[in-house]
Amino acid sequence: MCLLRFAGLVVFLSLSSPTFSSNSDPVDPITPLCQPGCVPVTGFAQALGKVTNLANVRVIPVPYENIQACNPGLAYIKTDAQGTYGFCYPKDQKITLFFEKRGYQTSQSATINLGHKGTKAIGLYHNISYQAIDTVFLRVAERIAQYSALTPPVVHHLDRNKCQVLITVTGLHKTLYDAPQGEPGVVVSLAPEGHEQNTDNRYYDKLFYFREFMGKTIPIGGLKHTSKDGGVLIFNVKPGKYHVYGHKPGVKFRPLSFTCDPGLWHRFAPGEQVFINMSPPQGLQVVPAK
Repeated sequence: MCLLRFAGLVVFLSLSSPTFSSNSDPVDPITPLCQPGCVPVTGFAQALGKVTNLANVRVIPVPYENIQACNPGLAYIKTDAQGTYGFCYPKDQKITLFFEKRGYQTSQSATINLGHKGTKAIGLYHNISYQAIDTVFLRVAERIAQYSALTPPVVHHLDRNKCQVLITVTGLHKTLYDAPQGEPGVVVSLAPEGHEQNTDNRYYDKLFYFREFMGKTIPIGGLKHTSKDGGVLIFNVKPGKYHVYGHKPGVKFRPLSFTCDPGLWHRFAPGEQVFINMSPPQGLQVVPAK
């Protein structure tokens, strides 16, 4: 266990997953039967570092208006006793999910293209997960950024008009239940839609890679690529639609994108810090090279 102290804030910080191995999604939610023109969306919620899943997590699909077209009368979606969820959504749409649970950081998912099969079209690891992180996480991460002088510029504060983005670069056939789950040696970059991929930081303030420290993994300044943990934390991303790229010779990654829109948070999570968590299996995932 790792005791960290930053400007009077003392916490136990762990970003490790439970030691467990699986070659498929750790859970298999019941796939809903959908009417013509609608496709199933399934997933699960799990607290970081825990084996058990979380019940009663509120799931908010965006665009929210589309939910009524395929689920008449459905007011809201929550995970069941097993921590899983499932609902129907119009086919050939892109969807983003918000996850809310008291005691945990509200999080936004990556942008998922449902196509004509729903999340099943994604492949073997098709569920959209919510890796629930304690609300103290961003405060601790902010302290780390403020006191890291290895690689300026220093992040003075988390801008509520920008996005804080957490990405797990996940190894081939790895899930939330694997430890370690990351793909080491990967350089991560962002590029807005319509722009070429690059490795500069014009779209954000600072990027940290995670590495093990005293038996736990934390974001550390000065690292140039991912460790076996696979964690990447990007501070103060400017609003926009982005693609995420992984750079490692001989390794192929599944396409990954997200939308940074603080306006959505003003609507669905007013007063909260914008936090996008692209956790396995919907992070930057290594796929078999063809």
